[in-house]
Amino acid sequence: ALQRENAQLKKLFEGAENEVAARARAAENSFGQLNESYFGDSRAPPTTSRAPAAMASSLEEMVAPPQSDAFVRPPTTATTAFTPTPTAARLGTAASPPKTTTFGSSTPGTSGGALLPHNVGSPATVKRFRALIGAQEGVLYEDDILQIGLQSSYTCGMGEGQVSLYFGNKSSGALDEFAVELISGDDISLKATEAVPTAIRAKQQIRLVVKVVCTKPTQQIPMMSMRFLLFDNTPRTLSLRLPILLSKFMAPVDIPNAGDFFSMWRHHAYHLSEQSAVVSITTSFDCRDSLLALARSATLGGVLKLHSQLDANPNNLVLCGKFPADSPEGIQCFTLPNATVLVRIEVGTGPQYAGKARVAVRSSEPVVALAVRDDLLLAFAELPVDAEPSDPNFDSGAAQGRRLLAASCDAKQLSKAVSDKFARQHTYLRLSLTDKCNMRCQYCMPPSLYGDDYEEIKPPSANYLTADEIVTLASEFVNDLGINKIRLTGGEPTVRSDFPRIVEGIAESCGQRLGQFGITTNGVVLERHLPVMRAAGLLHVNVSLDTLIAAKFPMISNRPEAYWRRTRKLIDSLRRDPDFRLKVNCVVMRGVNDDELLDFVELTREENLNVRFIEYMPFSGNNWGSGKLMLSKLEILNQIRDAVGADNLAVVEQVDPHSTVGREYRVKGYKSTFGVISSMTDQFCSGCNRIRVSADGLLYSCLFASADSGVSLRDAIREGRPLRPLLEESLGRKFWALGGRADMYELGERADELRNMMKIGG
Repeated sequence: ALQRENAQLKKLFEGAENEVAARARAAENSFGQLNESYFGDSRAPPTTSRAPAAMASSLEEMVAPPQSDAFVRPPTTATTAFTPTPTAARLGTAASPPKTTTFGSSTPGTSGGALLPHNVGSPATVKRFRALIGAQEGVLYEDDILQIGLQSSYTCGMGEGQVSLYFGNKSSGALDEFAVELISGDDISLKATEAVPTAIRAKQQIRLVVKVVCTKPTQQIPMMSMRFLLFDNTPRTLSLRLPILLSKFMAPVDIPNAGDFFSMWRHHAYHLSEQSAVVSITTSFDCRDSLLALARSATLGGVLKLHSQLDANPNNLVLCGKFPADSPEGIQCFTLPNATVLVRIEVGTGPQYAGKARVAVRSSEPVVALAVRDDLLLAFAELPVDAEPSDPNFDSGAAQGRRLLAASCDAKQLSKAVSDKFARQHTYLRLSLTDKCNMRCQYCMPPSLYGDDYEEIKPPSANYLTADEIVTLASEFVNDLGINKIRLTGGEPTVRSDFPRIVEGIAESCGQRLGQFGITTNGVVLERHLPVMRAAGLLHVNVSLDTLIAAKFPMISNRPEAYWRRTRKLIDSLRRDPDFRLKVNCVVMRGVNDDELLDFVELTREENLNVRFIEYMPFSGNNWGSGKLMLSKLEILNQIRDAVGADNLAVVEQVDPHSTVGREYRVKGYKSTFGVISSMTDQFCSGCNRIRVSADGLLYSCLFASADSGVSLRDAIREGRPLRPLLEESLGRKFWALGGRADMYELGERADELRNMMKIGG
């Protein structure tokens, strides 16, 4: 069904692209004259008393109130400095003073002030302006007296264009002392090729041709101010934005495959400049109910190339464009030639995000990304637009789309799930790919027991599950045993040379029934695998990092600071990528890193990074019994609460009963949350739905199960036997809590009976 839907969407997208191209070709010759019916209007001209009221009503904020003795200019400021929009100010966009050119009967006056923001004007005027974002021609403004048409053309790769403005007098009287003032900054220059007449006779149309040159990326939108006398000598002034946007100077780019696109998308020069927002899709242009209409709007008139097969979710739009590489003779068009622009538009699903979209734009230049994002929002977003960074939990993307489909099959999946004697259904598989690791953390693989070296598994020894066996095991658990969530663990899962093959195999064999696909990793070598993970929907990433201080890292992990820098770089990259859901796990150790709790909480100030503090747990060889290292959940929370203030710390949600975090907390004003995994002091066993399989194919029903309680699935797979009887056997022996131990102290006393953390995968 998804393949058929993809094929249908591809045809629709191709039709949209063809239509956009046809419209662009037609625009070269099609504008012509104003609507002749307007000139056949036989109504009497408005009276002196009604004309000002009619103008004020239709223009709203665009038209200044009538003045009897002088023309009304646009708002001015004491200086001529350009005032950037708030988003431009946040990025530190360079300010450029506006340049003013006046045509008509009067001499130029001083002009200044900020260019109008995107959502200024009467609804009709704003709608016309927005319609021209993706069109080369149309009506820019119209009321009972004046119609202004626009026809434009731009030279791809040259940073220049031409705009023809047609002013039509619809009234029965002349418009005298007609003058036009063009207002622009240094980044976009406007120059008229001819003088404009000083009067427009009744039912007459005049034309003003303007040459446009863009000298560098900008957010500025040029304006046009007109002033004239009505037939009764009433003065009028009208100020309009001109749809001369940065995107007009772009050209479409064809990217052949998803690998090329996402390789650029992840590049630091692009993801650091991302500009994104979650917005409501406007109903004005039929975009909300039609993916085709949204796609048409998103191409911005064909300057962005629509790619219908690059994203794993067929409802997501991927578009690409570039800015000119060549400059007109004697003119430097762009400071960054060949500036490629990458766009992803994710359509929201579910009750919270229906009718919304996440718009993300990346480029090597922040101003370019911001300007193109704003142009896209103008094209299809509901105004006014809140362009704050987008919600990290926005319900869309490859994994979310698959999860939603899986959610509709939950009842069927649950009917396959195996329960223990306490009626707990088990739907979550933690699958250890290896017990090897490229680090030697004291609580997991103390070097005193495991030495300082590790081997990359290539190929696995006979004791380990092969890649094909892992895929077979995962497929049977998901398709036959009701598992809907898989997390890959270790050791460090990425040290397997066949890690990409395993990820791709699980995604392909489990299909839509796998609702969530995740990994727990130290992140040292994960970056090389991100393209495969993204394509497979392996998007839930938990990164283990126990210190934010580089100098401490060797003491904790017995590895150089270079490893720490790799992990920090990965975290910074993933937190900015809307596809991935990122959590940072920190094992809290008294006297080691407990002085960094607030530093970790500070990470939650920004979006898409949730922190989880983990109580130090007893495993073989990690010295838990000394009682010196463990910090309890209560101590962790009290330390944070005392520092930030009780009034500034709130419980933001009660998570599902299967979660290892009973509560999540948010500091007032922060965008993400933190929690505590309190396996020792506040165990979460009552809602346990987890089963664990070690790298050598042994099934464990509990994290704290004894080492000799594993049931071999490896032998069953190699002998072709079904797994359900073995799973039922293991869960039939499962204890209510803590692997049958009375409390954490008994766990500590019998730690040597437990498998090592790196064996069972946490």
